[in-house]
Amino acid sequence: MSILERGAARATALGGAVGHLRSAVGASAGGGWHPDADPGAVTAFLRDVGVDCGGGSPAELESAVRRFQAAAGLAVDGVPGPDTVHVLARTRHAVLEARAAGGRVDEAAADPV
Repeated sequence: MSILERGAARATALGGAVGHLRSAVGASAGGGWHPDADPGAVTAFLRDVGVDCGGGSPAELESAVRRFQAAAGLAVDGVPGPDTVHVLARTRHAVLEARAAGGRVDEAAADPV
C-alpha cells in the first residue's frame, strides 16, 4: 500500500494539518465552503507528500492535483475542494509522522505519477 493509500485510509481527524489548510480555504458567502484552497498551501502540501508541482503555474498545479486525486481514489477534477484538501492534509500528516519517526518515506510511492 502506498503512502497515499495509507494516508487516505486513516480514519482519525488530524486537526492541526487539516485546520491549517482549511483556514487557507475560507468560506464563501452564506457560510458555505468555498471549493478552491489557497494555491500556495496546496502546492506546499503536495510537495510534502512527494507530488511534483513543476514550477507552480496554475496549469501545473491543476495537473498535480489531478494526479493526487487519482492516486488517492478521489473524483478527478483538478480542483482542491474540501474532499481533496482533507485527504491531502491527512496524507501529509502521515508522511511527516513517518519521517519524524525515522522511517524512510518512499517518495516514488508517495508520488502518484
